Amino acid sequence: LQLSLLKEVSLTGVAHSQRNESAPLRARAPGPCASARLETEQARFRDAPQPISLRRMASLAALSSSESQLVRALRPTSLPQGAVLSGAESAYIVLAGWCGRKVGRGPDGRIALLLLPGDAIGLQAPRWAVDDMPAVALTPVILAQAGELRRQLAQKELAAPGLALACRRAVMRGQAFCFNALYRLGQQTAAERIAHLLLEIRMRLGEVQEAAGDTFRIPISQNAMAQALGLSLVHLNRTLRVMRRDRLIELEQGKAR
Repeated sequence: LQLSLLKEVSLTGVAHSQRNESAPLRARAPGPCASARLETEQARFRDAPQPISLRRMASLAALSSSESQLVRALRPTSLPQGAVLSGAESAYIVLAGWCGRKVGRGPDGRIALLLLPGDAIGLQAPRWAVDDMPAVALTPVILAQAGELRRQLAQKELAAPGLALACRRAVMRGQAFCFNALYRLGQQTAAERIAHLLLEIRMRLGEVQEAAGDTFRIPISQNAMAQALGLSLVHLNRTLRVMRRDRLIELEQGKAR
């Protein structure tokens, strides 16, 4: 992606406080504000005519009414920021919040793959290499528990060809985004990495109606963004300042446009 092509696009990213940015991710109880956001998201999931899990699967393959009902019936669970999703038989679909596949721990760790609302985690068998990386909640998250659905699809206990195809395509998408990350790390400057990732996020959120035109939320910390881009926090902030000065991006309270 050439930076000159971004003249047509205004991006807005994360403006989180840098306090404790370098602290390792760890599970902790959500504070009052986080709890309120979780309750709001849970209510939105319950009341939505088409939950984000169904929007994602339906965007990947045509689902029958019975297959759609299987996705609707997945039970949601809430986890705090820093929680690690583990277990070979575990499978989830992200309903709210962001997760990431991590390599290494603490401030020197790297995020190999961002998992956004609508993305599947461990849903398809056989597993692939990234499934062995721990998935960490980068924000408080709500997940649809899909372990039993994964088991039934793997053992062909369900006559759900559309849903099985959607699961396979979900894994292929995850692999493609991993390749995107490798390309960013190996071929792009810091500014190009930032622009490329933000455009990818906008595309992915737009596919599940979580972006309003060019506007979308980025709820993760700048430290997590730096880990996803293979940049130091200092280099990320310096590059963001330059891009803001050149009117390529605007940063305001965790929103992007």
